[in-house]
Amino acid sequence: MMMDPPRIFPQLRILVVLILPRILAADQQWQQQQSLSYYDDLRTHNASDLEALSKDVFRFTADDSQGQERTYHLRHLSAFTVMSSIGSAGYSDAAAFLLAVHHFNNRISTVVPEISQIASDCSIMFTIELIDTMYSPIKSAGHLIKDILPREKPEPPDPMLPYPTALLGAGRSAVSSPLAILAGVHGLTQISPSSTSTSLDNKGQYPTFGRIIPSAIGDAYAAVDYLSNGLNVTHLAVLFVKDAYGSTYAQSIQDAAGLLPEARRMDVT
Repeated sequence: MMMDPPRIFPQLRILVVLILPRILAADQQWQQQQSLSYYDDLRTHNASDLEALSKDVFRFTADDSQGQERTYHLRHLSAFTVMSSIGSAGYSDAAAFLLAVHHFNNRISTVVPEISQIASDCSIMFTIELIDTMYSPIKSAGHLIKDILPREKPEPPDPMLPYPTALLGAGRSAVSSPLAILAGVHGLTQISPSSTSTSLDNKGQYPTFGRIIPSAIGDAYAAVDYLSNGLNVTHLAVLFVKDAYGSTYAQSIQDAAGLLPEARRMDVT
């Protein structure tokens, strides 16, 4: 049965489970870094000192890790992930989102070397919230409609209920699809780490959607090539879930099989 493969930030997942404790122990500058909750605490305890520049940007002045006074621009991210499933996959994905924000805010380039290229005078910092999708398109879209999009309306913007600069997630394509439609209507950037449905390539329907991995079509073509040329398979049955990912993946398998030369023809059902 085909479902989206769990490929959310694999490098960061490995880092959280195996490597992070060693990095923290070895990093002599760790004590100079701001904690993950530092900027959330700023919102909570210093809301009156935050100046709204736009619906999703707040300016504030605070001491940096070196004790020097500096002006920052605080933005927010809303991450849609699974935190209610059995097993550790959902929690490890949530940990990856949190670690990514912590690394960006502290300019730690251990996992993503490109972070070191961020200008030293870059004043952008992020806070993040995690929203449990429960694998449900309806529940996820409901959270976005009821809990997040209304934050766009208050004037002046409320720093305690920040409007996101971007949406992160979801993992499952069936969940990302309705979120991407709503995000497109409101001009919100959405970045998914693992939604691979080819239908999400439609920029007319999902204008602000992006992802950090290729669509499922590449996996489908590689699978057909291996089954045909490596294992000499001539008949293939595909079991799939009828959702945004499963249906397009099954269709990609059929399309790939149809391109095989006559001598290697494969029947797909």
